[in-house]
Amino acid sequence: MDFFCDCKDDNQAKSIYRQMAKLLHPDKGGTKKLMSDLSKQYEDFLKIDKKEPEFLNRIKTSYSKFHQGSAKSIIDEQELINIKDQVVYLKNIISVKESTIKEQSTHIHKLEKEISLNKSRIHEVMEEKRFFMEEGRKVKEAGIFQLIWKRIKREI
Repeated sequence: MDFFCDCKDDNQAKSIYRQMAKLLHPDKGGTKKLMSDLSKQYEDFLKIDKKEPEFLNRIKTSYSKFHQGSAKSIIDEQELINIKDQVVYLKNIISVKESTIKEQSTHIHKLEKEISLNKSRIHEVMEEKRFFMEEGRKVKEAGIFQLIWKRIKREI
């Protein structure tokens, strides 16, 4: 799961982290894996949140400089290297997000199968319950008839 995909800032991420930690903590019924996934995603979000604006600002600055004057005189080789690094970084972020989405869709598919199996099992259990209730009713009725028959015999 990607817990922080819709977060706008650190405060919102912190709030989501705290809410989810209450649910996913092993002491509260969660698992260690879910809790470690949550913590890792939170740390990654905080790192990305700090770096992305810096990279995007550098790209915007370089782009505006390029349009203000000659590319040769304003954008030097180091800036081009920085831009390439930024593009690679952003591609890596996209790749990580895509793999996370793929993992989540696989997980969702597994959960949907589990839900379907659970629904089938619930239906089976309900059928068993109806059967046993009907059988219990029959036994109870038979018991009542036997009691009545015994009383009739005693009175005769």
